[in-house]
Amino acid sequence: MRILKPNVIGMVECSAALIYERRQRDKTRNRDHENVEQIEYHQQISRSFLLTCTAFASALYVPIQNHGDPSDGAKQLIALIQSYSI
Repeated sequence: MRILKPNVIGMVECSAALIYERRQRDKTRNRDHENVEQIEYHQQISRSFLLTCTAFASALYVPIQNHGDPSDGAKQLIALIQSYSI
């Protein structure tokens, strides 16, 4: 965080149930077999980590809700980062 000095940190999120459904349909990757509760726990850990990072960096945390195509969330994240770039 000291080296990067971000102004904003974002995380693309959606419901754990939707992540589970997407993983079940995606046969192109070998994934860990997590149930919905485990996925939610993993998301909570990720949020906690990022919130800690924002505190150290004095940055803004922005959750990006994405319930459609995952690439839409990625585009939103890129736009967010670009809007806060120097």
